[in-house]
Amino acid sequence: IVGGSPYTVGDPHMKTVDGVEFDFEAAGEFVALRGENFELQVRQTAIGTERALENQALSELDSSVSLNTAIALKIGKHRITYQPKPGDNAREDGLILRLDGEAIELNDEGFAFAPNSKIRPTVAPNGIQIEASGGTTVIVTPGFWEHYGIWYMHVDTRHVRATEGLLGVVSPGNWLPDL
Repeated sequence: IVGGSPYTVGDPHMKTVDGVEFDFEAAGEFVALRGENFELQVRQTAIGTERALENQALSELDSSVSLNTAIALKIGKHRITYQPKPGDNAREDGLILRLDGEAIELNDEGFAFAPNSKIRPTVAPNGIQIEASGGTTVIVTPGFWEHYGIWYMHVDTRHVRATEGLLGVVSPGNWLPDL
């Protein structure tokens, strides 16, 4: 399991460290992964439907999917957050990246924040890659859903050593991770 590549993408489709795939349509802030000196959190926001859902048992619901709309990451003593800038002009305001509470701008070389740890831009517009010592990598690929005026984020990981949280290990006999 060490070195797994879990992810959370779309509305959110998830894959755990041990390869179990599932959908998680909740709204709130959740621990996606937790391990020694590492924690990844995601904020999932419900998206309202334009019309009542067709399933009569669900007809009172006002949302049908959730999207990852922000991430928070703790690596060692450092905190990294990536989320939409506050304001009414979501698309124009864009996203804000913070390291230990301070907004940072990335250039092509990236931003070193600890020995063998760096945040760098990806080829995707507004995409970031966070590399931690030991080889753990978190790749955040944001997009903007014009119709709803909301930023969303796909989050992929590589070589993680964390086993707790939504993307953590599924215990024998269970079908979802232990929370």
